[in-house]
Amino acid sequence: MLNTIRENIERKLGIPSRNVTTRDTAVIENLGKISGRYRNWRGGEQLNNYPFVENVYAPFTPMRRALPMLNLALISSAGAYIDGTTAFDTQTRDGDASFREIPVEVEAEDLLYAPRGYDPAAVRQDMNAQIPVERLQEYEANAVIGQLNNVWWSLNGYIPNARLVAENLAPQIAERLARYEVQAALLIPASRLCHQTLGILAPPPMIIKSQTFLRAFTRLSISARIIGK
Repeated sequence: MLNTIRENIERKLGIPSRNVTTRDTAVIENLGKISGRYRNWRGGEQLNNYPFVENVYAPFTPMRRALPMLNLALISSAGAYIDGTTAFDTQTRDGDASFREIPVEVEAEDLLYAPRGYDPAAVRQDMNAQIPVERLQEYEANAVIGQLNNVWWSLNGYIPNARLVAENLAPQIAERLARYEVQAALLIPASRLCHQTLGILAPPPMIIKSQTFLRAFTRLSISARIIGK
């Protein structure tokens, strides 16, 4: 803000613009370098020597709408899918960058899990441990949030190939969020690598341009990430 004001004043006074350091606004900075390090990674469920994405800049966009006015989406990385439908592929080295769109009416007993990188015992016992549909519906009933979107999105967040997330998964999820006129989404990681996957989904550049999102950490029994409009 202060820089913008200064630049406007300098422009009106005819003062030459100062050299400004150009920031890398890509979702994954130095993607080529990261991809090269990934190709040399030997793999392994324990992620030994895995080349995690390291971004220098973290764009911040303030929320412009109060929680009681939001249509809130839920995005879980626990690998849930409806019984009788295709499971996530947990064997591929790159990870499965697909997602499932699940109505909120689907009951816990109708869900199966394709876990990778985490122990699914807790979510199988109580889906709210990773997929807090019931808790969010309580928030809606008590006007803490405006409403919970009528479908939620499921993915298997163990996706070692970060390029797949940035170039394939993120734009597809963004399109669906825009289609449902979602103003905020709660992203819930299930494993260590899920934090990276959901972190890549969160930045504004990967969201439909008409959407503006907030990135901030919160906790809802487990680590979670909110992006908001």
